[in-house]
Amino acid sequence: GAQVFALPLDPILQILPMVTITPIPQLEDTALGVINVHGAVTPVVDLRVLIGMGEAPLLLYTPIILIKTKGFNLGLVVDEVMDVISVPVDSLTGLHGVIPEELGEAPILQGLAHIPDRILPLINPDYMLLPDQAKLLARVMEQLPDLFQEYGNPAAQGNGEIEQEEEQGDKERVA
Repeated sequence: GAQVFALPLDPILQILPMVTITPIPQLEDTALGVINVHGAVTPVVDLRVLIGMGEAPLLLYTPIILIKTKGFNLGLVVDEVMDVISVPVDSLTGLHGVIPEELGEAPILQGLAHIPDRILPLINPDYMLLPDQAKLLARVMEQLPDLFQEYGNPAAQGNGEIEQEEEQGDKERVA
């Protein structure tokens, strides 16, 4: 079957339908390009490529998960969003002894979520990119003029941030 991953709910800002992704030549090895999210230029990466599964065609209903990472918001292209579930904290385990240390200090996976009938790899949204990729992306994003606001996009009247509610409790929420 298909590989299924979990993503903590806290960094998820919004799930978007596929929109036009504008390629940026300097980013072609790191990101698919950028999209306009409420007037803000937002880089987009493909999860399949990040985890070594190869590219898949982008279809009309391919979702983009907008997440908040260290430093910037990021669009994450996935094959589908299956469900939102609550996982008790005691059902989450780390990767010590599971993934070799040679893979780096900040692997894309932060742990495993044990749910009935399966174990899901839990993605670490702060380490979606390798450090060099994140630096390149941040540098290019700083240099890009905010064309969407420049041309008077009505969506740009806000601050470009998407509000989210915070929940307290003893459960880690994953999507």
